Amino acid sequence: MVTTPFSDNIVNPSELRKNQAHWLGMAAASPITVTYGNYKLAILNREKIANLYRENYYLELGMKLCISIRVAGAGEPLPWMKHLNAKEKIEFTNELVEGISEATVTNNWYKVDTILGDWKATAETLGNPEAMRALTAKRRPKSEIIPLR
Repeated sequence: MVTTPFSDNIVNPSELRKNQAHWLGMAAASPITVTYGNYKLAILNREKIANLYRENYYLELGMKLCISIRVAGAGEPLPWMKHLNAKEKIEFTNELVEGISEATVTNNWYKVDTILGDWKATAETLGNPEAMRALTAKRRPKSEIIPLR
């Protein structure tokens, strides 16, 4: 069974005003709902909701990547992936899914951002013929190098 973020305490504005310190302290740990007419307003920890949004974004991206690899013609969720071959796409997706799995436990998303940045740079380099020629050119022996001065 899944606990939703809003299986919380529900209070009315009068109760919130009367015991403000108590309810705001509770909201630091888990969401509370304040009823206001027909509205139900949530008070929750800003860092926790930011992490939930980040987690949702990366999990959705990870699922789209997995689908794009499994289903032919599904398209690529990241435009720069067109420069990766099939093996590289699988390697990237596996690395990203592993990073996302770790981050959902640790709430440290830096590694996921790094994985995305590194693979994007790799793909963009692979898609740049001039850069690839420079990177794959055979090096000349030092005896053949002519100093500029």
